[in-house]
Amino acid sequence: MRRRPSCPVSTSAPVFLLRHVFETCDTYEEACAALSHTKLSANVLFMVCSADGKACSIERTRNAFAKVPMRGGTLAVANHYRSGKFVKQNKGWDPEVIEHSKVRADILNDGLKGFGARATLE
Repeated sequence: MRRRPSCPVSTSAPVFLLRHVFETCDTYEEACAALSHTKLSANVLFMVCSADGKACSIERTRNAFAKVPMRGGTLAVANHYRSGKFVKQNKGWDPEVIEHSKVRADILNDGLKGFGARATLE
């Protein structure tokens, strides 16, 4: 990880952590580690993708994380937790909101499958 002068990131708002990761992490692994282990001020869902086809979602609470790997060549993230570790976090939300989020994630996932084994930006 290259170090640039910046404010220390020990506890961070998710948007500032994301910027820090963009500015300092050289690899997918470094980005995943920073997004997983930095204490946060709020819960958040991150999607991380590499140029060589690796991808995962990192589900976060302020002090913990769950890494959900890409399966079957696609990965979609909406507004709900999917990992068994945090699925209980969905219970505080309106059930209709969670159901709609699950439907959106399924639609995204199905749509991505139409791109074949791997969609690229090239």
